[in-house]
Amino acid sequence: MALNRANLLRLSYSILRSKNNLKHQEIKFDNVYAEISRFNAIQDFGNRFSKEVTRTLSSYSYKLQEFENKEVKEFKDIIISDSCVERLKSVIDSDKNKFLRLSIEGGGCSGFNYKFELDSTINGDDRIFERDGVKVIADETSLEYVQGSTVDYHVELIRSSFRIINNPQSEKGCSCGASFAIKI
Repeated sequence: MALNRANLLRLSYSILRSKNNLKHQEIKFDNVYAEISRFNAIQDFGNRFSKEVTRTLSSYSYKLQEFENKEVKEFKDIIISDSCVERLKSVIDSDKNKFLRLSIEGGGCSGFNYKFELDSTINGDDRIFERDGVKVIADETSLEYVQGSTVDYHVELIRSSFRIINNPQSEKGCSCGASFAIKI
């Protein structure tokens, strides 16, 4: 090829086009590299975020389990009211070995009756609840029906008696409070 002006222009144009093409390819490569870097950064953030979420959920799960265990423990207790403590102290003043036994029997207006009696014998399946030196005892079977309840002493014009109030196991009760229906 002779080096004349036309050939020289063609060669220059070809070199420029190749150079521009390379520059264009370089820009494309830079864009691809930037996209890969951005993807890696997002993936790294996602991994760190995932680990943090997992750690946080694990921590909350452990705290929830502790809370549920605490709630279950407290829920199984029977609460003894101030009026119940005062009445039991006056009734069993002479005999410190006596306590109030709470039991559940079938019957009554709503299906189950609360039964209260003074007793001095503790059986193998009894749970003991104590407050200010007085005790309320319930066997395991009866306790299932009154977990979380409050034992109270109530005085009215027509009668005075021990009673259960705020029974979370009860769906409804009779108007005198002596019987109840369980939640199903």
